[in-house]
Amino acid sequence: MSNAHLTVKNRKLRTMFSQGARNIVLMFGAVTMVVPLLWVISTAFKTQQEAIAFPPHFFPQAPTLENFVRVFTESSFMLFVMNSTIVSVSVVAGALFFCSLTGYALARYSFPGSRVFFIMVLGKIMIPTQILIVPLYLLVINLGMRDSLFALIIPTELVSAFGIFMMRQFIISFPQSILDSSIIDGCSDFGTFWRIVLPNMKHALFTLGIFLFVWSWSIFLWPLIVIDSPEHVTIQVGLARFSNQYFTEYGPKMAGVLVSIIPVLTIFLIFQRRVLESVALSGLKE
Repeated sequence: MSNAHLTVKNRKLRTMFSQGARNIVLMFGAVTMVVPLLWVISTAFKTQQEAIAFPPHFFPQAPTLENFVRVFTESSFMLFVMNSTIVSVSVVAGALFFCSLTGYALARYSFPGSRVFFIMVLGKIMIPTQILIVPLYLLVINLGMRDSLFALIIPTELVSAFGIFMMRQFIISFPQSILDSSIIDGCSDFGTFWRIVLPNMKHALFTLGIFLFVWSWSIFLWPLIVIDSPEHVTIQVGLARFSNQYFTEYGPKMAGVLVSIIPVLTIFLIFQRRVLESVALSGLKE
């Protein structure tokens, strides 16, 4: 057998080995993420006796909805869900507008200090949120917004540094000739942004919206600090209090966890194709 054939054969073997190793790693990662979720779903439909049985049963032997009934009747879970929905929708709506508008200005214009401002935006992305808790807390107190839903909307990601960066990188790839043509035709700068740029950013807006919704829905530390009244508690803080109340009852706890993650899973499953299309189209390139 010639050296050329051996080389081709060795290359094919290396390719098959690398693909097999990659598939094994991906399968392992998928199992480690999916199995805990399936266990949560299974436990949510178990009775207390089944939940603490040993050896444990993966599937419930006598499925029941009693745990979900207790979640919604013995706690203010619907109020928690409503508060989180208000906060998440408000953050997403405001951030999509402000981030896209700021990103448009940074991508479209070169004004004095624009480069410095963009570097500051990148710096904000690199700063852990925990470092900003004290100044944000003082700001909320001085503005009189403590213990209100406004404290969960305005100082957080209403103007997201990551959102500004993402929108700027997407708009940079937008054809400059189209923007110049709209200005020549008499369209104002804001009109160009509103009528030309935004309609062509649907994929990027959907992607950013999903990221911000998941973030605002899942945030725990900030609401725990600034919210005291039970009527303003969000889903994550309410879930923690509910878990403490039912510390030894795993069925209601898992039912509460399942209720809290259903909105996020639903939104992602509905819009996941748009997220993938956004990544493919934008490229996030300079």
